[in-house]
Amino acid sequence: MEIILPQRLNTTCRETIIANKLVVIGANGAGKSSFGKDLIHRYGEQAVRISGFRCLSVRNESQDWADLTPSHRLSAYDKLVIHLQKEEFEAAVQYKEQSKRAPGLPPPVTKLDSIQVIWEKMFPQNKLLRKSGFIEPISSSPASKAYQADRMSDGEKIVFYLIGAVVCAPPGALLLIEAPEILLHESIKHSLWDEIEDLRPDCIFIYLTHDISFITARQNSECIWMHAYNADEKIWDYEFINTKENFPEELYIDILGSRKPILFIEGAESNSIDNRLYPLIFPDYLVKPMGGCQKVIESTKAFRQLKDFHTLDSKGIVDRDRRTEGEIRYLQDQHVYVPDVAEVENLLLLEPVVRVVALRLMKDPEQVFEKVCENVLQLFEKDLEGQGDTTCQTSGPEKAGESYQPENYQCGRINQSCRKFKRGYSRGGYLYKNKKRIP
Repeated sequence: MEIILPQRLNTTCRETIIANKLVVIGANGAGKSSFGKDLIHRYGEQAVRISGFRCLSVRNESQDWADLTPSHRLSAYDKLVIHLQKEEFEAAVQYKEQSKRAPGLPPPVTKLDSIQVIWEKMFPQNKLLRKSGFIEPISSSPASKAYQADRMSDGEKIVFYLIGAVVCAPPGALLLIEAPEILLHESIKHSLWDEIEDLRPDCIFIYLTHDISFITARQNSECIWMHAYNADEKIWDYEFINTKENFPEELYIDILGSRKPILFIEGAESNSIDNRLYPLIFPDYLVKPMGGCQKVIESTKAFRQLKDFHTLDSKGIVDRDRRTEGEIRYLQDQHVYVPDVAEVENLLLLEPVVRVVALRLMKDPEQVFEKVCENVLQLFEKDLEGQGDTTCQTSGPEKAGESYQPENYQCGRINQSCRKFKRGYSRGGYLYKNKKRIP
């Protein structure tokens, strides 16, 4: 879709881009809000401003979807609930009349139905119950009681509002979303907007944010880095950046108003387990994927050397792979750390993680963990010789001082480890819980 952008510095006319999603990032005071207001003013009724931060307070502003409801002393969230209940009632009446003429007619899918599906995905421990005049969340636990929508937490209300505001937007709307990550937990802020975007492919999504991790999560989007705004001339200083490449270091320094320390990791900006997992484990860090392990080591070292300039702490994490204890100690001296598992994917197989996921899915943790143990050990057993060969190739020759010959080196240390593994395999969980004891 075509987006006509506000006037850019050193240009004679407004630029136009073709995109369904545009992320505008910049430090506080760089001109993001003014950039958004210019778009709202120019697109008029086609534009809808959505702010989770403001949705719970009473405001009277134009260009808000909530203006569809004439009530004045209500918040945007309250107006949304009233609007949805009205639409639900009208749909029920219409369905009743149509069913008289056509028995067996399937019920219509209302806006509230669509909101409920996504909301319950974000809060799987809760369900939404609809009653006359009320929307009541209730815990999935059979013993729990319902509580009315006005007693939801602010986070639950904001998620409900963000989904509903987009659902209620007119066809083909330009949606200007301010601080899309505000008050949202790290575990849902990306998946929530993925779901919302899929729900309204006819709309243009424009996000105003200062969260770098939010950019990397918006697939197939254009990105603008906002530098400054000249209010007298109504001209913005900005540049386009490629979200598929490493962001300029200047962007990090510009955005880091929170002064978060930086954590360099392996993996790509998108479609990387490292980049999805580590921000959840280290929420106090700005996580930056660098590709390979060598790039992580180099970036951590270089950034620490510039610490007198930016005053930010920086660390790195690389996979253990088959590193020796000496290599690991050397990396730690460089502030690059190595997990106790071979690769980041193995963190998902740790016993506490397996049990928490089982509980989240409302399954028996003991049965799930035993099944995971069984599957993991069976996979190990199938690939024992291959793992032995790889270990010999990476560490055997250097230690043995000879060229690698699988048929010879299989004897000794690796063969002994295989026999120990097979003995432990017969005891299942014991081997899983004592994995560090295996040579």
